[in-house]
Amino acid sequence: MTNQKILPVGAAVHTRGCRRGEDYGWYVKIGCLNLFSIVEELYRVGLREIEGQLPIIVLYRNGGVGFLIAHVKTEREDFESRLINDALYLEFSGEERDTVFKMVAMLLTCSSERYEQYRYYFGKYAEELYRLSQNFFQQSLPLSLIGIKLLLNEKGSVAHIDARLDGNLTELYGQYQTFLQTTTVPIMERSPDVSDTIEWDKFHAFIYGKDMCQKCASYLFGFTYAESLCFISTGLGMTLKKFQQLKLTEIVDKYIVLTESSKLIEEIEENKSIKQIVIDRFAKIKRIFK
Repeated sequence: MTNQKILPVGAAVHTRGCRRGEDYGWYVKIGCLNLFSIVEELYRVGLREIEGQLPIIVLYRNGGVGFLIAHVKTEREDFESRLINDALYLEFSGEERDTVFKMVAMLLTCSSERYEQYRYYFGKYAEELYRLSQNFFQQSLPLSLIGIKLLLNEKGSVAHIDARLDGNLTELYGQYQTFLQTTTVPIMERSPDVSDTIEWDKFHAFIYGKDMCQKCASYLFGFTYAESLCFISTGLGMTLKKFQQLKLTEIVDKYIVLTESSKLIEEIEENKSIKQIVIDRFAKIKRIFK
């Protein structure tokens, strides 16, 4: 295991400020974020209110790769002394697909102790991005405006901001770019130690477990297809309604969903059976009236 440098082309942090009124939201969005809106919606439906053992999303689509890890604990507390959780989104060019998939495979197969170390790392990463913007605003804005949400485009100018901000943000953008281009993420050097992988058609959900995590890791590690792919790992709170709201079949050619909810798997299979009965009956009716 080594720390191999891969350079994101964009990043975003979902967090909150410490003061009352600085509610949860995307406080930092920086750089090229072509896949962000899709992953943001997947996160809102499938992860934001649902905690799981491994809350992550990886999306490969349109020549880019988006990666999100959620429910990352920080050392900051809100105004009611509750620990603040971050979600970190990183976007990479398509050339980094295999490397990002290896990173996800590593997260799926490492020990719980090692995973906590990596989650701590991603938390520090997210907190540093948040700190850069807040430090800048504390020096540049009245106290009443601290905690605003910021989106910078590639040229360093303001693309969107929740409060008025005069002045050039090139210096802050430069700090972000330096940070993004000098950080490393842990990448697994070897393929997962499993002899088999998952087999399915195009779309499937699996129950979360050690064996299935290893099989999914093996699949991601050896992924060679050109099609789009989405992988989501979520928790017990994933219902059939939320699963359908993800609309994964409209987004990608293939998807894998790992869930801790056995009830969801049962509902999906039952839903498939009901649909097949309807299709079979419709086909029978068509034959009768021919």
